[in-house]
Amino acid sequence: MSNVQKNPPPLLNRSFILLTFLGCLYFFNFHSFLLLPIRISELGGTEKIVGFVMGISGLSTLFLTPYAGKITDRYGKKLFVLLGFALLVASTFPLAFLDRVDYLYYVIRIVHGCSFSLFFVAAGALTVSVSSEQRMAQALGIYGVFTIINYAIAPYVGSILINNFGFDFFIFFLTATGLIGLGVSFMIKEGKRAAALENTGPGYMDCLRGKATYISSVTLFICGAAFITTFNFISIFSLSINIENFHVYFLCYTVSVLAIRLFLGWVPDRYGKWRVASPFVFFLGLSIFMLNFVYEIKLLALCGIIFGCAHGFVYPSLYSIIIESNPKEARAKAFAISSVSFTGGGMLGSFVFGVVAELFGFRTMFVSIAIMVLLGFLFFARNSILKERAA
Repeated sequence: MSNVQKNPPPLLNRSFILLTFLGCLYFFNFHSFLLLPIRISELGGTEKIVGFVMGISGLSTLFLTPYAGKITDRYGKKLFVLLGFALLVASTFPLAFLDRVDYLYYVIRIVHGCSFSLFFVAAGALTVSVSSEQRMAQALGIYGVFTIINYAIAPYVGSILINNFGFDFFIFFLTATGLIGLGVSFMIKEGKRAAALENTGPGYMDCLRGKATYISSVTLFICGAAFITTFNFISIFSLSINIENFHVYFLCYTVSVLAIRLFLGWVPDRYGKWRVASPFVFFLGLSIFMLNFVYEIKLLALCGIIFGCAHGFVYPSLYSIIIESNPKEARAKAFAISSVSFTGGGMLGSFVFGVVAELFGFRTMFVSIAIMVLLGFLFFARNSILKERAA
């Protein structure tokens, strides 16, 4: 253990760079589906249908991710990175041939969720394994940067492709990027199988009994519901108030996250993840509440900036708390718990708040989300204070 602390592997090693590239490529494809609500609306789908189609992928994530954590720890991670890309391609290509929103849309989105579960858990666990303990939050932050930039790049590039060549060409393009990722995944060198792979370590319930894991998972569930729901609806909300350049929100969000992760990614490690995450959960809710007052692009951009700054600190901090609160042999399970919390919240949030948007409008939806996040902030902040007093 002492050798690991004295001579940690460099942050930017071959394995880390390769995994970061694959994450970037995967999430370019995955985040391109932020444009899917526009397509659904064009085909006659209501806000409720948008919420259900976008949220249904979280259903497969809820069921598959815990199992993905187990089999990833047991059988290795490279296989499931490959399967993640394979399912991504399989759930992208058929969309070019659908001209109405029927059950096939839901089936495709469920497969999409399976793809996410396998790739996210396997690639995330691999990233942790090739990173030093002392710089884990920074490593996760940098890895996250090259996935998160696609919140800006993917909608922008996608809009250009759709406007100039049509939706079908856009889908074929995404299929091609998925195939490239599948090919590059074969270059991963996972290394020797650790003996711990045969012993899967603590179970999920054992992990969740830990107070830090439980508190952070609940908070991550709430933040996931807020984050994914907001991103699913921001494009059609902007179009409804005649802001056609909705990608500005994604761009401002992305620039903010890049700034936080690249220049301030060390802050949670140095000053404490509990202490840093707490106030930024509040700012996450504040940025969503401000969307209620958006009528022009400048305020939309400001909301994106605040949203990005908050998420830039909250996301890696909560993930790191969950990972560090569990033993090494349960790292993939810890990632699975984190993923289920975040995407499970997003699924439920999309379902519930999609109905709210259809019945009461987008602005009421955003206020409702903000209230939920405020309650999450109070829950996390209270336990953070109690933890510091106990220490």
